[in-house]
Amino acid sequence: MSRATRSGTAADSSAPVRHPAAVCQEQPPVVGAGLRHQVVQREDRLPEPAAQHRHEPGRARPGGTPGSYTRRMRWNEIGDVDCSVARALSVVGDRWTLLVLRDAFLGVRRFEDFRANTGASRPLLTERLATLVEHGVLRRVRYQERPERYEYRLTEKGVGLYPVIVSLLAWGDRWMAGDDGPPVRLRHETCGHTTTPRLACPDCGEPIDPRDVRPVLRAESAS
Repeated sequence: MSRATRSGTAADSSAPVRHPAAVCQEQPPVVGAGLRHQVVQREDRLPEPAAQHRHEPGRARPGGTPGSYTRRMRWNEIGDVDCSVARALSVVGDRWTLLVLRDAFLGVRRFEDFRANTGASRPLLTERLATLVEHGVLRRVRYQERPERYEYRLTEKGVGLYPVIVSLLAWGDRWMAGDDGPPVRLRHETCGHTTTPRLACPDCGEPIDPRDVRPVLRAESAS
């Protein structure tokens, strides 16, 4: 939907749609010599909650579901949110981190091999590996004394991320593989078959489909 700016010209129809709850104000166009007009928009802000409903940063509204907050969330606060998905993302919610985990499950252990496979810069890879070690996803194991060199191995907590990587692989194979097909397939060594793992209910064995699952909040399950 286009909208007239103060200069009388139509706003770009490709501009992102503002959240209905956001208060969006626009400053007058900034005009510079030899430069085209620019519209400088102020940062969107949610209305401040009433005094009786003020909460700690990142806390959900009273009676709300995880993800309904009283103000904008900062990325460095996401680990404090009462939501398992948000807390997991505070550790692995980064594209480079996921590529490191992909390689770890492919058997990569050493820094230079991670760097060659991911294409990450040395400082970036150092930071991502340190974060995964800090959170107990990887552990450093010394394999050489002079000079000291370490490799990175998955912990039990790290192995628990295998369904995440496999699900991303399956999604990429189905929707992003292109005409050449999937670049990697998984072979189940127990039976020897090439397979695409799936989510299944441990009680009845049926595949898990989001249309057949209802999330139950902690407060609801305790009542």
